[in-house]
Amino acid sequence: MLSLRVLSLCIGVWLLLSIVGECNAQQILRAEHCEGSEESNDNPFKRPKHVYRDSRTASRVARRLVGNNTVAMINTQFEHGNDTVAMSFPEYAIDCFDSGDPVLLFIKMSHNWRNIAVQAGYDSSVTYTVDSSEFDADWPGASPGSMYGMPRVNLRGHFRLLRVAGDDAFDPEADRIQQCFLSAHRETGSWFPGDGNRVHSSVWTEFVVDSGYFVGGFGGYAYIGALGNDEYHYQHSQDVDEGSLHL
Repeated sequence: MLSLRVLSLCIGVWLLLSIVGECNAQQILRAEHCEGSEESNDNPFKRPKHVYRDSRTASRVARRLVGNNTVAMINTQFEHGNDTVAMSFPEYAIDCFDSGDPVLLFIKMSHNWRNIAVQAGYDSSVTYTVDSSEFDADWPGASPGSMYGMPRVNLRGHFRLLRVAGDDAFDPEADRIQQCFLSAHRETGSWFPGDGNRVHSSVWTEFVVDSGYFVGGFGGYAYIGALGNDEYHYQHSQDVDEGSLHL
């Protein structure tokens, strides 16, 4: 009889440990808490304050990404003999006009520009990511401390050459772009297009966004999917609930 009781107790302990183990595994896979674990401040998968699964909100977050970052990864195609190879390099890219279509300063000798210049219509793709300094709770749907729990966006579109005056005449648009770049990257002053450039031939361009693909973080907390042109370029500052998402 005693052996039976001991056996029953062992089975009960084993079942309890199994339940706890299953709960922890599901918690990790689903980025959720088991009941009673909400008090832990060390859990990196704590449910974000703001959860969203719609493309409209994702477009607002994407615009914030573009507005906050001053460096973009440019993805182009490099023709090497009979092969086409994907190539990615960073470039200075700033949303100087707050339009969602960032301005880029290209040095014409760079691989990025040479790859872009040979493409019809300057079609290319720009990827914006968030670095470690942005791993904070201000991003809607974010899981701070995890790169995969943070938002990122891939924007697809085409480049438009900006025909702005050089040093020989005052151009308000050129002055605005120059001041915009100098505020973020002071060293770029010697690269600006115009007669004063004694370093390399360069050009101002605007990347006109046509569409995008957005990953807000973990799928249970943030939108993952396509972004349309109209939603992305919508003037989100008109949204009455904007403050609730800290955008």
